[in-house]
Amino acid sequence: MPEIINVPLKVTLVAETYSMGSAITDIYHANDGVERRRDLGLVDSSSLPVVELAGRGCYEAYKRTNEKTDSHEGYVRNMLEQKHFSVLEHASASLHIEGISRAESHELVRHRLFSFSQQSQRFCVVNEPYKVALHPTLLKHYSEEGLLHELKTGFEFADQVYKELRAKGLGKKPAAEAARAYLPNAAATHMVMTGNLRNWIEFISKRDHEAADRGIQKLAEEIYRLLKQILPEVFGDEARKIWDTEFAQGKARV
Repeated sequence: MPEIINVPLKVTLVAETYSMGSAITDIYHANDGVERRRDLGLVDSSSLPVVELAGRGCYEAYKRTNEKTDSHEGYVRNMLEQKHFSVLEHASASLHIEGISRAESHELVRHRLFSFSQQSQRFCVVNEPYKVALHPTLLKHYSEEGLLHELKTGFEFADQVYKELRAKGLGKKPAAEAARAYLPNAAATHMVMTGNLRNWIEFISKRDHEAADRGIQKLAEEIYRLLKQILPEVFGDEARKIWDTEFAQGKARV
């Protein structure tokens, strides 16, 4: 009996923007900027300094005369409070996402300003063990064993069609692209998804929300947990109170 498994959700940070501290410091000095910070002349390597530089450059406010904003964290918080979200577009994060279904991946690509590189079902022929990402609502109301048994049929038929087309002389790619029509929407997939920080706060606000698809909501919860760890100044609970209402959806319809 062919094996079929439920792939758990996993989100991994694979890249993020790091600032070039010495270059940023040189720009401040060239513009008669004044470092009032305790770590005089030092700029950390996170994405915050480039976000701050972008904001200060808009107003040529290089001298840092306001104690409230005389830190990367303070300045970025002020930008959030002023709804100056465009400066967040200068920093990005790339995530590797696995354990989502093809149906859920179609929800993701509606966020058009992200970049996606997703597993191809034309080149990556489905083999045993068949892999699915079961929707949390299904798992709440049905047994996992029963769901896997039902979904296995689609994989088996797709595999049969693929083998028959290959026997008819079709190459691997044309046979796979035709046979995948029989694969279930629950088929698991993986991708790299990249967006700037403004993209990510909008995504979290819309998808980590009761109006979102429950599977995508689960993904958004995990993405938020991860981004909050690496950039609490932008994604922490206090920061989220500032921007969350800017993008959130209405309540889900019954």
